[in-house]
Amino acid sequence: MLNRRLLFAFLGSVVLLHTPLVSAQQKESVIPEALSAAMKKIAPGASLVTASDVDQTACAPVGQSPGLVRADFDGDGRDDYAALLKKETGKEKTWEGRALREARFAFVLFMDDGGGAYKPRVVRRYADFVPTAVVLDLQPAGDVRHRETRKNVKLSNPGVMLSFCEKSATTYFIVDGKIRSVPIAD
Repeated sequence: MLNRRLLFAFLGSVVLLHTPLVSAQQKESVIPEALSAAMKKIAPGASLVTASDVDQTACAPVGQSPGLVRADFDGDGRDDYAALLKKETGKEKTWEGRALREARFAFVLFMDDGGGAYKPRVVRRYADFVPTAVVLDLQPAGDVRHRETRKNVKLSNPGVMLSFCEKSATTYFIVDGKIRSVPIAD
């Protein structure tokens, strides 16, 4: 009986150790009004990519906020945002028995300007389908391994990873006010 209790206690602690923690970025459900206004201006009629827009098989596990990341990307002490926005065109296609909805996507960094607004910086625009196999994730500051050169790239501030699930991933970060990128997965 005692051994069984110890086993369950051990297994319970192992489960706790392997349970992913929800980041502050994922907990935030309210988008600042100024950010919402900037999103509407840069991509009228578009919305954030949500977990329900993502191919759950290709991108498993999908976080709560696959289309929004919050961090201080430029090191000025203010929170900035990276957003993956989608605007569906109304066209549909069937592929391998699955219904796909055509959409236009915009990957945008929204930099806090210090005056209560966000300055958008479009990183990439592309067309694809919903459900999508593209998600955003936070890339913490520190070393990131360049896929091609196999050398480490040092990030002074956090960046954002744009991941094409089961294909490739690229980390985008800001250095001296310019957006840089490093391919990290193939």
